[in-house]
Amino acid sequence: PLSQEEQQEAAIGDAQDTKPVGLIPEHPPGLLGPTRSLEGDQGSPPVPSVSSCRVCCQAGAVVMCDRCERCYHLDCHLPALQEVPSPEWQCLLCQDLPPPGDDLPDGFQEGLPQKLCPTDQRKCEYVLLELLCHEPCRPLHRLSGA
Repeated sequence: PLSQEEQQEAAIGDAQDTKPVGLIPEHPPGLLGPTRSLEGDQGSPPVPSVSSCRVCCQAGAVVMCDRCERCYHLDCHLPALQEVPSPEWQCLLCQDLPPPGDDLPDGFQEGLPQKLCPTDQRKCEYVLLELLCHEPCRPLHRLSGA
């Protein structure tokens, strides 16, 4: 028998993470608006297709990863995106992390405050983004907005 957490995780689907096909561009390339539409062949009314952010689950202007097809608001992705990326953009979760290296940077002195090196900062952002995208971790959203 599955535990309650396993049942919740099994119910989590990626049905909303499909890349829309044949959309009429209404926004800059790479940016999907809150409502996009497809025109029918016989002049039927447009069919709405809404893409929601994988982190906050809200619709709006989102960018889509070319590899996993997850969508993110510019400020929900970690690290936050300053501008709309290229159409071939990959989210942090799809990027290869650098191989593990020396855990302690050169000149490390115990007891002194240290700043994370760029590699460790990227690893921390990766873990946090993975948690924020995971359904049972939705309560973390209250903390990330503080």
